[in-house]
Amino acid sequence: MVSDAEAGFDIRKGEFARFDQRNDAFCRSWWDSSYQETCGGQDRVMAFYEGYRRPLAGQWKRRGGGFTQHDFAFRNAAWHIADIFAEMREGEGRREGFLDPLSALRDGPEERCDVGSPEEASRHLKHAALALGADLVGVTHADERWQYTKRYAMATPEEGKPNEMPAGCDHVVVLGQVPAHPDLRSGQGS
Repeated sequence: MVSDAEAGFDIRKGEFARFDQRNDAFCRSWWDSSYQETCGGQDRVMAFYEGYRRPLAGQWKRRGGGFTQHDFAFRNAAWHIADIFAEMREGEGRREGFLDPLSALRDGPEERCDVGSPEEASRHLKHAALALGADLVGVTHADERWQYTKRYAMATPEEGKPNEMPAGCDHVVVLGQVPAHPDLRSGQGS
């Protein structure tokens, strides 16, 4: 296993602490009024989220900022399936695939596929991730320091939900995607 220093992380004792998912930028935008103000106010934050859920209904004209109707349609289409899954069990207090792991919609096949050694399995997994749009993919040992202490619960933001790794899960898959815009890839854009 690679040490923090070998991986390029400078983690000083007493300066690093795990945190609750309710404090990430997306979750804070739902409950933290001071954070909402830095984003233009609660109405603007909620309009951002609603913009993904509603038909365009002329919103691109009011909020376009240089973006066309095509741009808004493309953005909403990209989120459509993810939103269907996320909202599927909202009545049960779940946000499938976002704030909660996806629950099984049906059982998988009984017959398992032999993927060979861990190295071969990793190679297959990386090939699939790269073929489906990831720019970076890796498999590493699970390290609870990089996990949220609790998952966010929209109905009870103060309480949250447990965030425990399943028994026997000692590795994780990490994906990364580089921004598509050339200026952002080079770090020159805003």
